[in-house]
Amino acid sequence: MPATTPPPANPALSEPPAPADGVLVPGSRYSDRDWALAAHRLALGWPVVQVAQAMGCHRNTVWRALQISEDFRARVAWERECLRHEAETRLASTVHLAAANIEKAVQEGDLKASYWVLDRLGPSRVLAPPAPAQPVDPKSWPESEDESPDRVPLDWQDAYKPDLPLPR
Repeated sequence: MPATTPPPANPALSEPPAPADGVLVPGSRYSDRDWALAAHRLALGWPVVQVAQAMGCHRNTVWRALQISEDFRARVAWERECLRHEAETRLASTVHLAAANIEKAVQEGDLKASYWVLDRLGPSRVLAPPAPAQPVDPKSWPESEDESPDRVPLDWQDAYKPDLPLPR
């Protein structure tokens, strides 16, 4: 069976947005690869001056690219979203590992870990039985759908004329 890569968690992040004109910064002597790397560095939080030094251009060149190229700004935003998604994924993984390690320590009888869990969660939440669910009074329910004040008739659309025609 051939190995397949799992689909990305967020399909919008799988590929960078395609520039409308085919280039990230129109009229630039720098390649799209240079601008993509600049967008990544800006998303990481590098100052514009350092991005410009790494590209080998003046800082005004990077500022102008940010001002005139919507595609370049979209690429920077996409890079930021990718970094945010990666950070969230790594944090969730770290939380899962920490919980598994604490659970393992408690199961092995580590008193320090057990006391730590009790201290953090509080004995009232750990030792107390769960609160019983509140019973629902069947008399509060309407007998039929006709008695329900929230009922919307199926022909409600017939009473209203649309303000705008449907798009074709």
